[in-house]
Amino acid sequence: MNTLTKTMAISLAVSALTATGVVYANPGAQWPSFDQVDKNKDGAIEQNEAKAVKGLDFNAADVNHDGKISQDEYKAATLQKGQEGGMSGAAPQTYTR
Repeated sequence: MNTLTKTMAISLAVSALTATGVVYANPGAQWPSFDQVDKNKDGAIEQNEAKAVKGLDFNAADVNHDGKISQDEYKAATLQKGQEGGMSGAAPQTYTR
């Protein structure tokens, strides 16, 4: 398959996904880093910060039930979610139109 044919095939595939209204946001991307989620940089993820991470269950991740997610708790939660989804660490985020 030459380069032009490959380019056209990829363009058609992207167009088809876009037309269906569901496009995976950065397939294969990792969960956001702890530092990206900890917006106020206090060393913990509060419930309002955790809401920005689709697929993260705050109550399940807050293992010691202190009302915040530590770096270790976040790492454990994202690794567990990755294993449940079959792709280690992959974020289960989608974008819909």
